[in-house]
Amino acid sequence: MNPAMLWFLLSLLSFVIYCYFIIWWWRGISKVWNSRMIPQSRTEHNFSIIIAAHNEEKYIGSTLESLLGQNYPAEKFEIIVIADRCSDETVPIIHHFCSRFSRLHLREVQQIPENYSPKKFALQQGIQIARFSHLILMDADVQAGPAYLQTLND
Repeated sequence: MNPAMLWFLLSLLSFVIYCYFIIWWWRGISKVWNSRMIPQSRTEHNFSIIIAAHNEEKYIGSTLESLLGQNYPAEKFEIIVIADRCSDETVPIIHHFCSRFSRLHLREVQQIPENYSPKKFALQQGIQIARFSHLILMDADVQAGPAYLQTLND
């Protein structure tokens, strides 16, 4: 193959690669531009927040307070607290919050079946009564920021 023909084929190949890159780049820019021009509708998911609490009187109040202060529609989430064999003031504290938030549910567990982990059993009880398919399993001492549910929704 003579050098002129080789030079021509390499130039043609370079031109084709260059054109492919330009088309690829333009399609990407067009997608970004079009996505900014069309308003995006966002679906807000429904969440069931399940909390297993065993003698958590120190923390459960602030945990529930942080969840009730979410920047998220109240009708889009429920809170289920499973009071696992509590012998302190955890249950009365939860009852106080139940009067403030209609979607706060309390289930008390008095006994754990043999060969079961207490926390696993408590979470199972919460999952069984959860209304929504998006589940959030939390400990009773977690402080959720005001955008916690919004962040999980994104």
